Parts: sequence; C-alpha cells; structure tokens
Amino acid sequence: MDAKPGDFTEGFVERFPTPAELWAMTFPEKNDWRDKFNLEPFNRDGGKSPRYYQENAVNAVLEAVSKKIDRILLTLATGTGKTYIAFQICWKLMKTRWNNLQNGKLPRILFLADRNILADQAYNSFWSI
Repeated sequence: MDAKPGDFTEGFVERFPTPAELWAMTFPEKNDWRDKFNLEPFNRDGGKSPRYYQENAVNAVLEAVSKKIDRILLTLATGTGKTYIAFQICWKLMKTRWNNLQNGKLPRILFLADRNILADQAYNSFWSI
C-alpha cells in the first residue's frame, strides 16, 4: 500500500493502539505462516543479537516464504553476516516445522557453499541446534 500526499491527517490521538491493533493495521490480510514465523524468537544461544538489517533480511525472506514465493534472492555486502542470517532463517523454519507439504514434519534444508571455509563456518554456527 503506497501512501500518497494527503492520505494522512495530523491531530491528537485519544489513546495509543495496542500491539494487536498495530499488527492488524500493518498486516490486514491473514497469513498463518507469517504469524508463526514472527512468534518464533531469534536464536540467541551464542549470545549474539541480530543487527537491525539482519533482522530485516530474515523477516523479508520469511515473509516471502509465507506467501509461497518459489524463488528468493537475498543479496548482502561482504561482512554483513549472511551465514548468521541463513542460520536464523533455518532456525525459524525448523522451530515452526515449516515444509513444502505443510504436514508438520521437520523440513529438510540443503545448505550450499562455494568454499570449504564457508561450509565450515556454517557448520560451526548451526552446531548449536
């Protein structure tokens, strides 16, 4: 939904909206998988919290997954934590038991890397789950 000039009016509010009301205003269409993904917290076992852009990337990918988009391309610069983002996406998919058949079984995830060092880094990151 694109906002146009004049779509919003300025004024006082009687009360602030509740989190549920904000959610309904932000996402007017019902999407069960998006709601499940957002209820599952990020994995913080390693003591790391995601940076804002990592959280945005994970949420954007999971939003696309919940809309059944078949192909998703996530492009980030060097050093932005792509392995960490991939781990968080896999974590949320595993915890919500998302799979193509939507039968409640754990998903099978294939993680590809073009260099051994990247595969080792991912393996070490995923080892905690």
